[in-house]
Amino acid sequence: MEYGKAKYKPFPSLSPYVTTNRYEKLKEDHKFIMRRMQSLFNKSSAIDIVDIGCGNGEFLYHLKKAFPSCKLTGFDLTEEFINTGKNFSGLKGVRLERKELLEVDEIFDLVICSGTFQIFTDIKQPLNKLLSICKKGGYLFIDGLFNKYDIEVRMQYCDNSNPITKRIWRTDWSQHSQSSIKKLLEGKAESVEFDEVVFDLDLPMNPAMPINKWTFKDSQGKTLITNGTHLISNKTLMTIKK
Repeated sequence: MEYGKAKYKPFPSLSPYVTTNRYEKLKEDHKFIMRRMQSLFNKSSAIDIVDIGCGNGEFLYHLKKAFPSCKLTGFDLTEEFINTGKNFSGLKGVRLERKELLEVDEIFDLVICSGTFQIFTDIKQPLNKLLSICKKGGYLFIDGLFNKYDIEVRMQYCDNSNPITKRIWRTDWSQHSQSSIKKLLEGKAESVEFDEVVFDLDLPMNPAMPINKWTFKDSQGKTLITNGTHLISNKTLMTIKK
């Protein structure tokens, strides 16, 4: 794939989402979203929740335990990830389907989009789509690399450290400015808030997979996240009330 034609591309054979050994451990960014949900809903809440870009349903597994009365749905564009979730007994009763965001035509009380929004270079269409599948008065939780400065960053990279991904240009880790998003949401949402996701877990760098993330400390001792692109990729959670 040429540089100018780069797009998001998953490689299931290199992904942890084709295994079931991570279901019991809640990811750090999912912990942050879970706390936000628990501040808005109680355990007996019976609402329709969708996870867009759900991977193998890891977060849905924890939502099922935390909110047992909710109706849970997960969509992902990678069939191998969806099949892993379907074959995991802990997700029994959770609806999982291979479907891209723009194909979704249902309405939900809560829309979650975690680890996915950063793959979009042009966000107007996906943002409007996410809004359209959320009911009036509902919530959207979208985490991404939302830049607090009025600066837009689009990332293209080529991971030549692995023979499977060599010479394949891809997009990911786009940084969308908070001010641009607020302008797009004018008149479409009741409120929008941005909160930095606190990440206190130390992750070592894996020399065999330099594209994967690892952490380091700044001069004030704050944990920062990077990867082989050397881009600081600390997430921010955007909470939208429609």
